[in-house]
Amino acid sequence: PMNVAAGNSGRPTGMKLLDMTSCGKHTKDRIAYGKNAKVFEYPWMAVLIGLDGQLACGGTLISESYVLTAAHCKRQSITTVRLGENDINKEIDCNVYADEEDDCADPPQEIAVAEFIAHKLYSPSKRKNDIALIRLASPAKLSHSVKTVCLPIGSMLRNPEPKDMIISGWGLTENNYISNILQYAKVSTVPLDECNRQLSLLDNTIKLDGSQVCASGKNKVDNCAGDSGGPLQYTSLQSTIVQYGIVSFGLNSCGVTSSPGVYTKVSHYIDWIVANLK
Repeated sequence: PMNVAAGNSGRPTGMKLLDMTSCGKHTKDRIAYGKNAKVFEYPWMAVLIGLDGQLACGGTLISESYVLTAAHCKRQSITTVRLGENDINKEIDCNVYADEEDDCADPPQEIAVAEFIAHKLYSPSKRKNDIALIRLASPAKLSHSVKTVCLPIGSMLRNPEPKDMIISGWGLTENNYISNILQYAKVSTVPLDECNRQLSLLDNTIKLDGSQVCASGKNKVDNCAGDSGGPLQYTSLQSTIVQYGIVSFGLNSCGVTSSPGVYTKVSHYIDWIVANLK
């Protein structure tokens, strides 16, 4: 895709493109058969689709025209972003309630990628600065099933160290996806030095720093719910969902051990994100 520099057209850029008032709100009040209704629950989830049509990575909608993801997803040649998805195998996603009523989402939106903006200092070998933005060719239409997630900006949304967080995704990795229905799992942060200790046993060339965060689920499967490039998120004091991290890599293959996952820390990159929104 061509890089057309936006002229000085007086259009809002950067921070003005982030809607901090309506982000991070999700519908979670009705219960379907005793299990939480999953349609509408994480409406900022994005599925990134590669040149070959394969579901390659996850991401999150942060404004009508931008998706946040991991830089390592670039090698999958992402051409399209799908928003408003819940069950990959169904054309229309519905919650069916005990009273037989159903509540259906609009069909998912598939939007072409205009530009994949990976962090210039991304290092695949050192696993650093694993963050990227995707600029959509046309803006997403916000709805019940397509919303933006909040970024940790300002005192309202910046929780210094939330302990319990949620990962959500389909388990999308470069090879496949684990579930056709959007999953979520609770994870807790793991201190960086403990994470580095575990990491050194597997690969002593990588050392994590303050731009990264580690988190681990209670059981082996929890780490499988996340997507490459997908979100680590927490609920703010205002009850909105804030993205804390981006899935960067796992210390081990999913489901084998409950070793921590490593995430790019979003708060560390707010200036970079804002500078690249146009």
